[in-house]
Amino acid sequence: MRDYAYFSQAGLRTRALNRFRGLFRLPFLERMLQRRVEGRPADSFWGRLVPPEHTYPKGSWRTVERYGLKLRLDLSNANDHWAYFAPEQRGDELLFGLVRQHHTVLDIGGNIGLYALRFAALASRGRVVTFEPDPDTFARLEEHIALNAPLRPTAVRVAIGAEEGVHRLYRVVASNSGMNRIISQAPVDPGTPFHEVRVVPLEKGLEGLGIDRVDLIKIDVEGFEDAVLAGSEAIVRRHRPVLFIELYDENLRENGSSARALVDRVTGWGYTVREATERRPITADTDLTGCAMDIVCFPGLEP
Repeated sequence: MRDYAYFSQAGLRTRALNRFRGLFRLPFLERMLQRRVEGRPADSFWGRLVPPEHTYPKGSWRTVERYGLKLRLDLSNANDHWAYFAPEQRGDELLFGLVRQHHTVLDIGGNIGLYALRFAALASRGRVVTFEPDPDTFARLEEHIALNAPLRPTAVRVAIGAEEGVHRLYRVVASNSGMNRIISQAPVDPGTPFHEVRVVPLEKGLEGLGIDRVDLIKIDVEGFEDAVLAGSEAIVRRHRPVLFIELYDENLRENGSSARALVDRVTGWGYTVREATERRPITADTDLTGCAMDIVCFPGLEP
């Protein structure tokens, strides 16, 4: 089993820098730093001074407004930490730029609702449905929806996959609930905490919601993306939505797939695939071994 804790092998220099960064947990310095980091590259001078989420004590709550949304964030969790400091996310700029007022957007891997709520604000005359299977994360998602009325994305506590069943959703890093994941074909430490979650194909997950069109699907499920696509084929072929997908080869391989297999599936449906940040084309000749990126997939030729 691989070590998912990205900070566990930090060297002496990084540990020393983290001690210095700890000064910026002081409230007035933290607020000052946040203002200088927001909207700028995470590797900028100020971005490098941000204390990592795993250095904050659990329950470091902040109530703030970001992206026009009211948020209650725990800076000891990587998702909340990212939302609080809000560095530049170039792929996100493309993603949100794809949403129109009348669109129906499906957010598969809803987490605490940051994307679903922004989608709902943009698709003000459309629909947003967000799927999040983890019970604790789903509670945070519902909390954020309640804080941001009248935005009302529909939240569904279920995972999307190739077929109906139950899977273990592992919590592989305590300080990063965004890395909670289904691992079906790789060894897992028996001490890793998990929840059993219900998995259904997309059509089943949408039953009773009155969805008659789909314009955009965002998929970020930590290596289960190809299973999501396998269980969404009928809807994708029927509605031809734009697809925005996390493509992380190592995670996909833990579920018996790969970045290449996923891209081949999508291109086989007649989609054009591009890397989301630089918009460079992803083709049959692109080496995707070990890749970690977001991709955007357009039906037919890219507009």
